[in-house]
Amino acid sequence: PQISKIAEENETFRNINKAVEREGFKIIFLLRLSPLLPFALSNYVYGLSSVGFADFILATALGFAPGTCGLVYTASTARDMLSDSGTSQPWYVYAAGFAITAMLLKVVSDVASKAVQDAIDDEDEERAAAAVLDEVAAHADSKQVVSDTVDIKSRDRVDA
Repeated sequence: PQISKIAEENETFRNINKAVEREGFKIIFLLRLSPLLPFALSNYVYGLSSVGFADFILATALGFAPGTCGLVYTASTARDMLSDSGTSQPWYVYAAGFAITAMLLKVVSDVASKAVQDAIDDEDEERAAAAVLDEVAAHADSKQVVSDTVDIKSRDRVDA
């Protein structure tokens, strides 16, 4: 209960929860690809959010696959480079692989951040539109009251 209260007061949690409520699988998948949240903290956040279990499991499995493959590749490359037999590829192949990995990590982080921000912006727009509609409805009601009052006064003058 205390952690839930702290999380509800945290703006980052509220923003991620809004995005997860709107597009659970997509947001979790992108955040699993991206290092925006530490693993343990993100698990806790998703546990507090309203995401479905199937979306969580599938997005987690698919989102971790590229990172797991990258770690295995990095370890294999390091082993090859440190072995006595030498490397099977020239150094620039490994450098290019590292550069591409870093670039993809940046792109995925940006896409995940944009997806969360878009979900927040969409909800803010919906809230603003609802407020405008409420204001228009209230204004229309007040005009109707004025119109009814004018009609009654007009009838009173005609009757007199």
